[in-house]
Amino acid sequence: MNFGMGLTKVRFLDYVTGTGLGIIVGTFIFTFFIGTLKDVWASGNLGELISFKVFFSIGLFIFSFFILKIIKKMKGEEYRYGRRKEWRKSLERSG
Repeated sequence: MNFGMGLTKVRFLDYVTGTGLGIIVGTFIFTFFIGTLKDVWASGNLGELISFKVFFSIGLFIFSFFILKIIKKMKGEEYRYGRRKEWRKSLERSG
């Protein structure tokens, strides 16, 4: 991925910002999720699996898979299979 991005017209600042935010958010969510499960396991009380903290960490974990789609929807961009609809329409008209 890193070498591929070097061959595209993505600005360096955009690449570094996107990579940094993606790593920070993903690391926080995954660490919180695993830490919560570890705490429940270490306590020996499996009844704690049904608690707000566990459901919240699972919700964050699931939410992390949809962050990119939510951001694109908020920006008003509609992508399908990683391509802009307008780009696909222009190809259909020219071909």
